[in-house]
Amino acid sequence: TRLQEVLLALFRAPPVYTVVGEEGPDHEKTFFVELSVHGLLLSSGKGRSKKEAEQDAAETFLKTLERNPFGLL
Repeated sequence: TRLQEVLLALFRAPPVYTVVGEEGPDHEKTFFVELSVHGLLLSSGKGRSKKEAEQDAAETFLKTLERNPFGLL
């Protein structure tokens, strides 16, 4: 994916997604994840599935990077 290519180029490491929370009943869960690399938190996301939450975190980071390519902090 595009995110993996960017992180490998910048950090020489793949993304790490961590589920940091869940809420709602089993049939309507919302998952919350954090995206990090080398222990550095890059973004967070949420979604109806873990995969959707991961994609949201990836999109959020890529949009932030596009707006400010040198402002990772």
